[in-house]
Amino acid sequence: MVRYSSIVILIVLSTLFQGCKEQQFTWPDMSSGWFFKNVKDSVWRSAKVPGSVQANLRAHQLIDPPFYRDNEKNIQWVDKNDWVFKKEFPFHRNQLNGEQGWLTLEGLDTYAKVYLNDSLIWVTENMFVGKSVRVDSLLKNGKNTLKIYFQSPVEATLKYYNQLNYNLPVSANDNDTLGGIPGKRISVFARKAPVQFGWDFAPRILTMGIWRPVRFEKRHAANIQHISVQQQSVHEDSAVVNFEVKIYASKRFPNSELKLKIKGESDRNFKINVPQGISLHRFNMKIDDPDFWWPRGYGAQNMYSAEAKLQWNTGESRERTARFGVRTVELVQDSDSTGASFYFKINDQPVFARGANMVPLNIMPSEVTNADLRSLLMKTVDANMNMIRVWGGGIYQSDYFYHLCDSLGLMVWQDFMFACSMVPDYKGYFEHVKQEVKYNVNRLKNHPSIVMWCGNNEVISAWNNWGWEKRVIREQGAEVAQRIYHTYDSLFHGLIPDVLATEDPQRPYWSSSPQSAPGMPKSDTSGDRHYWMVWWGKAPFKDYASNSGRFMSEYGFQSIPSLSSLGLFMREADFNLHSRGFMNHQKSTGGNARLLHYLDTNYTSKTTFNNYAFLTQLLQARAMESAISTHRKLKPYCMGSLMWQLNDCWPAVSWSMIDFYGKKKAAYYAIKKSFRPVALFADTLEKPFRLTVVNDNKETTEVRYKLTVMDFYGEIVHEYADEVLVRNDSNTIVRFEQELFHGFDPNTMFIYVEYKDSEGWHESVFTFVDDKRLKLPKSQFSYELSENKNGALMEVTSPVFIRSMYFSFIPYDVSFSENFVDMLPNRTYEIEIKTKVDFKRLESSIGFKNVNGIIDDISVD
Repeated sequence: MVRYSSIVILIVLSTLFQGCKEQQFTWPDMSSGWFFKNVKDSVWRSAKVPGSVQANLRAHQLIDPPFYRDNEKNIQWVDKNDWVFKKEFPFHRNQLNGEQGWLTLEGLDTYAKVYLNDSLIWVTENMFVGKSVRVDSLLKNGKNTLKIYFQSPVEATLKYYNQLNYNLPVSANDNDTLGGIPGKRISVFARKAPVQFGWDFAPRILTMGIWRPVRFEKRHAANIQHISVQQQSVHEDSAVVNFEVKIYASKRFPNSELKLKIKGESDRNFKINVPQGISLHRFNMKIDDPDFWWPRGYGAQNMYSAEAKLQWNTGESRERTARFGVRTVELVQDSDSTGASFYFKINDQPVFARGANMVPLNIMPSEVTNADLRSLLMKTVDANMNMIRVWGGGIYQSDYFYHLCDSLGLMVWQDFMFACSMVPDYKGYFEHVKQEVKYNVNRLKNHPSIVMWCGNNEVISAWNNWGWEKRVIREQGAEVAQRIYHTYDSLFHGLIPDVLATEDPQRPYWSSSPQSAPGMPKSDTSGDRHYWMVWWGKAPFKDYASNSGRFMSEYGFQSIPSLSSLGLFMREADFNLHSRGFMNHQKSTGGNARLLHYLDTNYTSKTTFNNYAFLTQLLQARAMESAISTHRKLKPYCMGSLMWQLNDCWPAVSWSMIDFYGKKKAAYYAIKKSFRPVALFADTLEKPFRLTVVNDNKETTEVRYKLTVMDFYGEIVHEYADEVLVRNDSNTIVRFEQELFHGFDPNTMFIYVEYKDSEGWHESVFTFVDDKRLKLPKSQFSYELSENKNGALMEVTSPVFIRSMYFSFIPYDVSFSENFVDMLPNRTYEIEIKTKVDFKRLESSIGFKNVNGIIDDISVD
């Protein structure tokens, strides 16, 4: 009986052991099962990773929605505390099968200490640097615990701020008062997204947490960690590509073999000796008749896949792949009669850059999904852009972002993360920056879409042109000023280009934007330029015509988001320029006053708040039309036009053309037309009248056009048709006799231009005078709305000219094929509406606005 019981016990124990063993053999998933808490608390709460403390607090409803009304001020306590994230996972060392265990942390925000089973494995103070740590010796059978402690970014950064015995010039964007440390602008002392400390379009939310993925993986005792690709030479019939293969080995592996294979090309085998530790192995391969990577509109976005296989004498092997594109890039700065050019030449082809400045998609970047990135970039290419500037006040984007840019043909002007602040020289700062530059350059340099590294945004411009140098000399003395500039010079003209010379020598580097030459003030005749007198200086839109440089890398104009967007982050009672909810999302000092000034100049400010979104968006659209037409008409003198800004990092009154919720503003549609590869621009406010035909295609293009002068009721006054050949390297100007436009009131007429290029027919509408002077007829129109599989189709007709017809379905999420449409008399316009909203709800929520009826409510026939 005793023996029988023992057998039963053994069977039960064996069964239990097998169950535990099966459970232990589940490989740990590091994207789930996390918990977090304030270090002062005892209660652990579930956490989303990647994720921030703020986002997880909100998920547990421990804070109010940070973006709603003025809730931002109520969460400033979060960044004054220390927090900890924890993950427990079962593991058995047999799971490694004799291989190594590695923990990869792609990004911790920002001051963090990482412990595995109470052993410290990494200390970091840089949001922009990730790390892989070998941890197999620390793993144990049974429960393992990973803890990451995050120190308050305010307390940690103040430690460095207090080390300096002088004051660094820092822009007022750093909202130190809201942050509870008035007089202490600490943003530049931390290697953390500068925009999170506050900006003129952004809140102050200093996130903390695991902002990028965590992975746990096993690797062989010898493994390929990275493959870097550089082009040694590129010609039409061949290219020589250099590969640098980074290998980690826990012991020596003599007489190994590395096989390199490029898809579509022959393999090459190399005999190598792999030493213990990290080793770099360099090889080159020839590609015959390479398929080039081209920017959008200039050719295909061809990519190659390289495979490296490491094999040793036991017959075992490990592989790694890397994608790359074959292309050349040159930043051309040739001296000429006025100064020096500034343009990008890709594969020996000059390219006019049409694009925008991009800010982080969310002030809490861990909340951004791949779908968010794809949606934004698809809108970008739909707007006929071929370049994005990743602005230096934000973050280095994810690998997925650059992969999309490669596939879409979007060139990337990549800033390093410095903006609007001189830099400190405390011990260790330069080493942090060096690690950051090396890490991100090596992570990103295989992407052909990245065409330039830029050191910073507006730092040297602020020193030279904003009065910072003079103020430092006046308040702290010339010696301090020399020290501050020497630090700047050592970083942006020393350390960073030195790292690039080793890690990525073939890609252009530009130390600051804007500047005429490294360290020199901005200029209209060389370098790149930011122009802000339209907006900050209240200059009229026509001043764009006399203020263009060789490459316009910033210009912009504010607008208010649509009413449907406003309703998502404030109450209807906040629909007032001076309300608490509204003002907390207007971060630009004097922003409302400028909007009212431009409204009075171009339309009217004496209307209801509900018209302000529509009117300010029209102002932004008119400003962007004026700026872009100026830049493109000056080609090849001006070879780039990057508007500020593409997107928002939170719901705000800002310079964005796409708001935080992904809704396109009026400027989006205006920019899309102005950035067509082949475009016609009319100088209707100048004498003599002329058309400028611009061609950004690679080849000379034949353009057929028909110009019609029409009154607001549809009567044709004049017609003119012709065709012209337009080269890529210069514009074609068509001048007209003034008699063509005699005998009519320009306040009651407009020009309609149809033109055809290799892509098909396009159209544009130009008025002879500003909107305020137009004698527009009363708004009258009819429409039909019908349901279809994608949402709805709307057909709209008017017997008169309608200026900027705007369609809306408040409060619903709706996408329009066109909006803010200039409607010709007696023509039916078909507007595709994509939405998942029930059709009956659409019917009951439809709304219209246009310039004709801006003062009064619009009546619909």
